[in-house]
Amino acid sequence: MLGYAATLVMHVITSIHITDTFTRESVNDAAVKQFQDNQFKFLTVWNVYMQMFYAALGLSCDVLSLSKEGKDSFLAKTLKKIRDPVFSSLVWPYAFTASLVFWSVYSYDRSLILPPSVDQTLTWEANHVIHTAIVPVVVWEMVFRPRRKPETHVTNLAMMYGYAASYLVV
Repeated sequence: MLGYAATLVMHVITSIHITDTFTRESVNDAAVKQFQDNQFKFLTVWNVYMQMFYAALGLSCDVLSLSKEGKDSFLAKTLKKIRDPVFSSLVWPYAFTASLVFWSVYSYDRSLILPPSVDQTLTWEANHVIHTAIVPVVVWEMVFRPRRKPETHVTNLAMMYGYAASYLVV
């Protein structure tokens, strides 16, 4: 439960910081304004929102399982039923993809993926929260939270391809 809360707090604080900085800096710099206008075209942004959604989902499941009334409630059962497919089909594949692609391109030629003009809005710390810290969080979840093996992976594949198709449309 603490891990979900920490993940949620980490991403919310980073998102607030980035949004606030974008708001102040986009007035002065055309490159920052362009970066701000196109932020929803970046897989990283989609991944951050997915990480926040999953952390809220996991935290809700944990809080409900700790209460007597909530443990056997319809809401708790429904949330637990969707938690595994969301993690298996969206959270871990896209967390690893976003991190590996970003750092690979960044190490090859930084300006291809993160122009220097954006340094004033996307700080070193924020960059590591959204591109690096997601990996240990996902690995921790994979190692320490048991999950059921699905009878079929059709649901997982449908969710993953649906998410990818939605991203490609944007």
